[in-house]
Amino acid sequence: MKKYYSKFKAGFTLVETLVALAIFSASIVALVSATSSGVANTNFAKNKITASYLAQEGMELVRNIRDTAIVSNTGWSSFVSAVLSCNQSQNPFGCDIDPLSQNLTQSVQTCGSNKGCLLHYRADGFYVLNDTISPPSPFSRQIVISNLSATETKVISTVFWKQGSVDRQVTVGENLFDWTGSSPVPPPPGPPPPPLAE
Repeated sequence: MKKYYSKFKAGFTLVETLVALAIFSASIVALVSATSSGVANTNFAKNKITASYLAQEGMELVRNIRDTAIVSNTGWSSFVSAVLSCNQSQNPFGCDIDPLSQNLTQSVQTCGSNKGCLLHYRADGFYVLNDTISPPSPFSRQIVISNLSATETKVISTVFWKQGSVDRQVTVGENLFDWTGSSPVPPPPGPPPPPLAE
């Protein structure tokens, strides 16, 4: 029995090969683009969470200065004097507070920046000011305080950083009050009055 073979062997033509390569290349480019976009979004989310914590920390540091002044019986006026370099009327660019030393640093005078002082990340997890041993982080913080009345101040803590070529920031604000009793405290309730006689 004779076997018959076709003259032409089955295979891909040049056009089919080029189309297959184009589809494969497009899928690889899409995959790489999606991966790089995911990495960028993850980095942005991580930096935004860190910036939010640092902005809240700035608020807590000001609150700690207020509470320390009041508890040590130096009073509200002592707190206002302690944070005078952060006051917008004295320094429009505010200041920053080192979390370890509690020292205040004026943004423009000391750091030469209107976006706060650059924070340095330490191995123990603290972001501190002017630490020449540790590398600088991408974050800088600015705290601005405004006196609203004799017993109320507004505190705005902003953290700046650059994500790629875009400037980003997170801002936290809160009003702090003199809770030492500048407003009269109502007396505690006494025993109920006796019932009326019939």
